[in-house]
Amino acid sequence: MIEPFFFDESRLFGCYSSATDPNADTVVVVCPPLFDEYRRTYRALSELSVAIAERGVHAFRFDYFGTAESQGLLSETSIEGWLTDIGKAIDEALSVSGADQVVLLGVRFGATMAAQIRHRQVKKWLFWDPVLSGQQYSEWLAEVDRILYQRHQSAARENNVRFEDIPYHNFELPSVLISEMKELAIPESTLNDPARAFTVSTDPHFCEKSGLSNCMNPGLTYDWPYYHDGVITQKPVLEALLERVTK
Repeated sequence: MIEPFFFDESRLFGCYSSATDPNADTVVVVCPPLFDEYRRTYRALSELSVAIAERGVHAFRFDYFGTAESQGLLSETSIEGWLTDIGKAIDEALSVSGADQVVLLGVRFGATMAAQIRHRQVKKWLFWDPVLSGQQYSEWLAEVDRILYQRHQSAARENNVRFEDIPYHNFELPSVLISEMKELAIPESTLNDPARAFTVSTDPHFCEKSGLSNCMNPGLTYDWPYYHDGVITQKPVLEALLERVTK
């Protein structure tokens, strides 16, 4: 059963999937990726949450403030605020499920933020294609805008339209968000902890380059291109994540 609702005084939106095991003591809290990656992974994370619940573990998905179904505007957001949102989601997940321990499942920059959380009931982290450096991520977002700028400039010339009339930014991000994003990175002590963290990467070289033993490639490669129009429903990836949750 999927139960959607607002929490934290109706600021945040969440979806709870109740475990088939009435005695389940663990809840997986999903920290989704940002921006267009959120849209493309929505179906995958929804199906994964249902599968987790069917395996006898509670699952809780939520949207950060200023994103998706939660209240607020993107212009009002900050990394500090989103980290607080993760803490609120953990507390809500524990309350609604009755569980007493948490697995944080973070995707892309959601993994970067999840790795910062030091909640006493978080027992494990599970990362899907984590962004190791906020500086690199902010540069990647800037590159997306540069490419869009060039494409829209060419389109304006071809269609004899004033370029200034064509918006090209992928997302207008507040300066405080960008500044805080650049300072964020996944602590090596968290990423390298084989007892508490595990990474699933679609980069076939990530595990080797990172020197991680607590890491696997599910046999698929995906470079997260910004221009990808389809949704991401890579079954081997989801199966790998599900196995680690219930292991």
